[in-house]
Amino acid sequence: VRVWWTFGRGVARTGSLVTRAPVTPKVDGSFRLANLPLDVPLVLWANAPFALDWGSALEAFTAGERRTMELVLEGPVTIAGRVIDTAGNPMAGITGRVVPSEPPPAGERGGVASRDLSTASNEQGEFRLGRLARGLWKLVAKQKVDEGNERLVDARAGDVLGVELVLEPESCLIVRIQWPDGTPARGIQHDLGGSMSFQDEGELMFCGLPAGEHELLFAANRGGVHGIAIAR
Repeated sequence: VRVWWTFGRGVARTGSLVTRAPVTPKVDGSFRLANLPLDVPLVLWANAPFALDWGSALEAFTAGERRTMELVLEGPVTIAGRVIDTAGNPMAGITGRVVPSEPPPAGERGGVASRDLSTASNEQGEFRLGRLARGLWKLVAKQKVDEGNERLVDARAGDVLGVELVLEPESCLIVRIQWPDGTPARGIQHDLGGSMSFQDEGELMFCGLPAGEHELLFAANRGGVHGIAIAR
């Protein structure tokens, strides 16, 4: 959390709006801002990576005045749940991410820690997104190719757990390519669509292919020998 002050509206000033570097509260939450300007309105600000900026107008200070205030920031929330297929089986490795359902109001810099914006489901299909700002979030679970599943999650009151997202199981084609002597082919080129990932040597997996018949064309090079494989 950071705390800082700026001049209030209508105050004649030169240079930056922020006249002092933000301070970081101690472990007990206490902070101290010193050498404030006198006889002009100010604004006290606080910012946390999981919350909208907090701001409050301050009456002008007089010489020697000491003022104590308590700032109350809403704590972060967690959104967690499972990704399953239409048969109820857990789906691992599915990317889950959250985006605000609407942008923050003008002048407010809402946000979340960027490392918490997305995650991947584990072997049990479970996912967890933490340190999020309270509010309405659009939760998206997506496979490599398909459009995925979206859900509006209301986290204004606190943590939301047990969210269940259902995805159609994605069909994949695994292809193993080798030279006539059985040596796995390396540096394979292909013209097949979908999402491709390498498995073992010479083995490729294509996911997200449209239904129907496909012609597979692959090429590889070994010691100046160029090979082409075609299959249907």
